[in-house]
Amino acid sequence: TILEQTRQMRLPWRPPVLQWRLESGPDGNPRIVAANKGGRYARINELKLSLPDGRTLPTKQLGQTPYVLPNSERRWTIDDPRQAIRSSALVTVTGVTNAGPLQEKLSLKG
Repeated sequence: TILEQTRQMRLPWRPPVLQWRLESGPDGNPRIVAANKGGRYARINELKLSLPDGRTLPTKQLGQTPYVLPNSERRWTIDDPRQAIRSSALVTVTGVTNAGPLQEKLSLKG
């Protein structure tokens, strides 16, 4: 049957491939952006942003569907009321995804 043939086929499995960046949102607050260039969804279980002086800034809640679908982007706003993230300052984003642990050094462009 077609179902049996489909099960026997070995399609290449392409894991999620995440590319991260910081950008300024329309409200002026920075946002973490994840772009998934892979062939499977990515689930973001946890995100934390650390400043160069060691302080951490919270991200808005990830929500009930913290997924980044293939060939799409997802954005999370960072609560930064004192504008601690300065342009060109290097910050560290850490977290946990279904593709493994995350640790990226990013800077806010502009």
